[in-house]
Formats: sequence, C-alpha cells, structure tokens
Amino acid sequence: MSKRRIEVMDPFIKKKREEKAAAAAKSGSSGESSSDGSVATLGTAMAPTATSTPGVNPYTGLPHSPRYHELLRRRLGLPVWEYKNDFMRQLSTHQCVVLVGETGSGKTTQIPQWCVEFASAPPGRSKGVACTQPRRVAAMSVAQRVAEEMDVALGQQVGYSIRFEDCSGPQTVLKYMTDGMLLREAMSDPMLEQCRPPYRCRSNLGSVVLQLKKLGIDDLVHFDFMDPPAPETLMRALELLNYLAALDDDGNLTDLGAVMAEFPLDPQLAKMLIASCNHNCSNEILSITAMLSVPQCFVRPNEARKAADEAKMRFAHIDGDHLTLLNVYHAFKQNMEDPHWCYDNFINYRSLKSGDNVRQQLSRIMDRFSLKRTSTEFTSKDYYINIRKALVNGFFMQVAHLERSGHYLTVKDNQSVCKHWSVRRAFFVGVKSSVSYLSTNTMRDVPPAAEWLLRIAPQYYELNNFPVCEARRQLELLQARLDSKPYQEGF
Repeated sequence: MSKRRIEVMDPFIKKKREEKAAAAAKSGSSGESSSDGSVATLGTAMAPTATSTPGVNPYTGLPHSPRYHELLRRRLGLPVWEYKNDFMRQLSTHQCVVLVGETGSGKTTQIPQWCVEFASAPPGRSKGVACTQPRRVAAMSVAQRVAEEMDVALGQQVGYSIRFEDCSGPQTVLKYMTDGMLLREAMSDPMLEQCRPPYRCRSNLGSVVLQLKKLGIDDLVHFDFMDPPAPETLMRALELLNYLAALDDDGNLTDLGAVMAEFPLDPQLAKMLIASCNHNCSNEILSITAMLSVPQCFVRPNEARKAADEAKMRFAHIDGDHLTLLNVYHAFKQNMEDPHWCYDNFINYRSLKSGDNVRQQLSRIMDRFSLKRTSTEFTSKDYYINIRKALVNGFFMQVAHLERSGHYLTVKDNQSVCKHWSVRRAFFVGVKSSVSYLSTNTMRDVPPAAEWLLRIAPQYYELNNFPVCEARRQLELLQARLDSKPYQEGF
C-alpha cells in the first residue's frame, strides 16, 4: 500500500529553515520543497474552493453568512493551511497519508473539510468522510465547530455518531464518530464504500475483536492495525470472548457471538442482556444495562451533600447498586418522567432521559433477533434472584474473595482489588462463604450464591486451573457438595 507522511511544523521554524536554505543556495526560493522529501512545505495558503457561484455556500445554495467569513479569517491563520496544496496532491496519489502536527495546528477541523472537497470532486461519485475521535464529547464538540465553519446546520451536511446517538442524515458528507462507531459502520458496509477513513484502535479491545470477527477477519495476530495492541492484550481479549461463549475454542465466532456483536455494548453487558431472556428478567436487565450506559444519574451538589445522600438512600437496594439503578429508573417512569421530581430527588434528568432512549434502541435490537422481553412477577421470591443470576452471566469474571486480612482478592488471578468509593455496603453469601461479585468499571457489589458461579460459568471456574487460595478451597467444598446431589429444579 502506498503511504506518504506530511509533517506540519511551526510556521516560524519553517520560515527560518527556508531562509537558511535560501542563503545556502544563494538564490531565491519558491518556498516549496520537493515532493520526494520527508517534509512537504508550501509558501502560499489556498482558500476554500467551490465549484458553485463565488460567495454562495455550495452545500446550501445560500450566501455565506458573516459568521462564515469571520471563521474563515481565523482558519487561514492556522499552521496546517500552508500545507493544503501538498496534502491534496498526496491524497490524490497515495492510498494512505500520515500527517503529523502539533496540537492546535488545525488537523482535526481542517483536514476533514479538505477530504470532503477531494471526495466530492468526481462528478456523480462523491463519497462521505469519517473522522474518528477517542471520546464522544470530542466527536460532538468538533462536529459543532466544523458545521459552523462550513456554514451548515449540525446534523445536515456535518454530523456525528456516538454510541446510542446519531446526529446525521442523508445529506451528511462529513461525520465525526467514536472509534467503536466506525467499526459498527463497517459491519453494514464491510469495504467502507461510503468512505476510506483512516482508523486508530482506541476502543475496548474485546468489543473491537468481536466486531472484527463479525467482519470475517480471523487472523487478528497479523491484522494490519495502525496502532497494534500488545500481543498479551489481544490474547486477553480473545480469552474473554471465549469465556463468554462468543468465540469457540478454535477462535471462531459463535452464533451467540454474532448476536452479541450487533449490540453497541461491551461484550459482557451484551452477554448479560441476552442471557437475561433465560432467567425471565430481560425487561429489568434491559433497564439496568441502559442505566449503566449513560452518565451517573445521582447529583451531589457541594451545598446539599447530606440531603443528596439521604435522597440516594431512598432508592438503595440491599442487593447492590445495579438494583438501586433499577429502582431509580422505575421511580422515574412511575412519576411520568417529571423533571421537577428529578430535581427534588437529586437525580440528573438528562441522564434518565438518555437512559430511556438507550433502552428503546436496545429493545429494537432485541426484537430484531426475537429475544423476548419478559419479567418475573414482582411478588415472587425469584424476582431479584433471577436478576442477580443474569448479572452473573455477564460478569462472572469480576468476582473477589474477602480475605481474613480484610482485603479482596480476585478469585482466579489473586489480584488485590478495592471496593468502589460509592459502594455503601459489602454483601456476603451464606455463613462461611465470602464470595462477592464486583462489576467491571465501577466495582459495585452484588451478592450471588457461590454455586451460581460453578453452574453458570463452569468453563471459567475449572478449579484445577485455580491457584491455591482460600477461594479455591471454598469452591472445591461447594463443588463436592453439588456433585453429591442433582441440580436444583428449574435452575
């Protein structure tokens, strides 16, 4: 594949180098370096071009606004503008162009606009441009800025796509998106025929591997990542997906894995949601998953911390923070999504509305795969038990044992972990068992019966592979007890 590197340097440094080169040659210089050099420079910036009438926005057909001209004057002062001609030339002759520039040089806002110009040049063959950002907030804010610079409405010619939110339309020619959303775009357009944006892997590697497998890319070890992950990190991701039954022992995508890849969720959340259908609690797990996918819903202002803590305790559930989030969502719906109710109870209204929107999107995906949405009768003793079993289906690897010393060790890797600061109380199972479930990112406690671990994830809890520790001894005793009697009916 043909590649080209352009380095955007500070204009002052470039000018000094040009003066030195001119003095050495004792002759005038045009300010252009050879296209074969490692650093390409241009002495003259080129203003935005359009094939339509001068002064008229080619995207809207309307005269440019005063704001456009004000922003254009600022844009022309950015260091990257000195390299537009050379960049466009390299873009037309090379399949891959690597551009390096300092922060503030204009890479993120200007380069994509030039790519739009390039992509729309062939009549009748125009394509879109995708620009990835490592964070959703960055994708949203940069898209807003570029829409202003192009003098169009956000969501029309310029948009963004982040998890659970797509602000774009049929007219969109430039879309900013998170890395994960680009992979999802590739799932429906494997050859990325609607665009050929460059891609940098910064997403959750488990999700990336699952989506690449869905695209039919099996040899991940030799896959041409622009930023290759460490081999051990890649192997951990493959191991995770194998334990979740998304990949078989040969590394091939399973039917379950193919469905998991369709959910814009971390693999463990996707597995939990799908498995909840077997425990008659998919409605509740759907709500919990949505709440875990949005920003923190509890508000704790400095001037009212005590009142906020008291309000949070009204929603608290003895079985952990996941069920506390479920209580919040149920209360929000029961109070007709009232913003005033949220304010009075120190709840972030926007987070709840976003969570509700996420829930609707996930519901549609479940319907597409005929995953039934059901609930256990609330008065049943199994109502919360079934929810907890579903949680363990996704997060059986996030389990820690409370040692006699008072600290937690993960049951298989013997890694020391701490409870999240927001955990109100630690919960234990049985009289002697001290196995506690901790969710991935937030380390929230949930109390599963220890036997669930052996029954739900026997491939992970193969005790012969466990290090010698107190957790192994307790699980071995439990396994012997389970082997001496049949499984409980209906488990």
